[in-house]
Amino acid sequence: MEKALDETTITKRQSILRDYLKTHNIGVLNDKDSITFKHIFEKYYSPDEGEEKFNSSDICCVSIVKDKYNKKCFNIIVDDVRYNTSIKRLSGASISQNLNITRALRYEIEYQIKEFIEKNPLDISLLCPITGYKLDKDAQVDHEIPFHIIRDAWLLNNKPNVVYDTSKFNYVIEDREMADGWKSYHKDKAILRWLSKSGNKVAHHFYNP
Repeated sequence: MEKALDETTITKRQSILRDYLKTHNIGVLNDKDSITFKHIFEKYYSPDEGEEKFNSSDICCVSIVKDKYNKKCFNIIVDDVRYNTSIKRLSGASISQNLNITRALRYEIEYQIKEFIEKNPLDISLLCPITGYKLDKDAQVDHEIPFHIIRDAWLLNNKPNVVYDTSKFNYVIEDREMADGWKSYHKDKAILRWLSKSGNKVAHHFYNP
């Protein structure tokens, strides 16, 4: 674990952390490795777009668990909530695509989010599927399949050129035929749902890319 802290390249840090998971059992890390993990988190962890980075001092427990795909991953507890922590982010690797492309893709499907809200108005008496507590007025629309998964899958076969549209105050896909293709792809693949604000935050950490 200490080798990852001192390693200067992202690729080698990933390799060291991956080997650590392979050679250690499910359970809570020992005190020495937990402290080292927090130092690594503080120094290298790169949150995804829109994700808040915790202070390492807020992490009260570090464990190795199995994710929903039955793969080992690191897991931290912050404010009594568990979060899976991906090796890519922990090593300092940025897994986001070009930010302007992401902005354009989100803008192009904003109308689908609005349509979902119109057809499924927020009912604060319902339970959040993540936390199990009632939704509140600050509930948010979330992608059950994370947005970046849908985005990355589409970008494998599409290379959009994005431009800033001054009339829309946002980036848009320049080729409108390609934009329509993205809209159709998202409409077909996206499963939207209401989550509480805290549930939405947890959902982003649960996915271990």
